[in-house]
Amino acid sequence: MSYLFVMFIDLTLPIDDTIPVFPGDPKPEIKQISTIKENGWNEKQLSITSHFATHIEAPIHMIENGKTLSDYPLKSFIGEAIVFDVRGQSVIDVNVDQVKSGDIVFFYTHHIKQIHKSTYFENNPVFS
Repeated sequence: MSYLFVMFIDLTLPIDDTIPVFPGDPKPEIKQISTIKENGWNEKQLSITSHFATHIEAPIHMIENGKTLSDYPLKSFIGEAIVFDVRGQSVIDVNVDQVKSGDIVFFYTHHIKQIHKSTYFENNPVFS
């Protein structure tokens, strides 16, 4: 008998005004526009940049005429993942021989522990 275990891991940061924005970017605006008491429902209006909180980086962010996320099929973002634990590495250097074409790869830096510090955008881990 064989078993298949499926695990979903949500990596999403909360969308709120405690998440820092890149220096110079506008802060998120979260406005309550309806309440159950006054309108019969709750609703908020969000104004955020596309580079805020948890997001997938598209090549077009840094490459003129680069691919956008809509250039990739949704199935590209679903599948098994390889996780490299690179905590403590200021310059990430790993052996990627086990990575195959089409693999989803994560680098666990644990830099998130710095998110509410003023130095969050300084000394980020970088790739070798």
